[in-house]
Amino acid sequence: MPKRCCRCKEIRPDEQFGRLKTSPDGLHIRCKQCGKEVQSADYDKHREERLAQKREYFRNLPDDKREKKRLDHLEWQRRKAAAKPKQWEVRAPSAYQSTRFQNWKARKMGVTGTITAQEWAAVCERYGGICLCCRELKPLTLDHIVPLTRGGLNVIENAQPLCFRCNNLKRCKSVDFRPLFEPQLPTDVGSAKSEEV
Repeated sequence: MPKRCCRCKEIRPDEQFGRLKTSPDGLHIRCKQCGKEVQSADYDKHREERLAQKREYFRNLPDDKREKKRLDHLEWQRRKAAAKPKQWEVRAPSAYQSTRFQNWKARKMGVTGTITAQEWAAVCERYGGICLCCRELKPLTLDHIVPLTRGGLNVIENAQPLCFRCNNLKRCKSVDFRPLFEPQLPTDVGSAKSEEV
């Protein structure tokens, strides 16, 4: 049922009025918009008084209570910082997002080849989910060993898992970190395959 706001005198639907149990209809006499304006004006009018009262309150606190409040505030800041994800965690894409973006980028540049999310997930699993450059367990991004701008193909054989930081530091250099990570294979394995073919 529509109601008239006592401040702006407009007739508005019930949803635009806040709840108030003590009023006969259960709604405030002012609409939400007028209520915000009144609160803001009241805060601005009495701001300096309230700040002075707060300063006086903390000045008159006993030292042990003041120290406890300070420590509680520091603990709250620590918990807030711990709950907030780190910058590299926010920017770390999933396997699907990573391959989708790289495939789009390759198509835009006219480079052949595609990398599926399953192939990328298998590569990340093969190296234990760690960055091949810094050897740390961080969210991984897809890095082309030979960059697409330097003629590299968008295929899984040209991909390696690096963290966001290491991928940015590598820029458009052609650096393969896989041989540093993998154990040395016997040289006759490659020749045996070539003889069979």
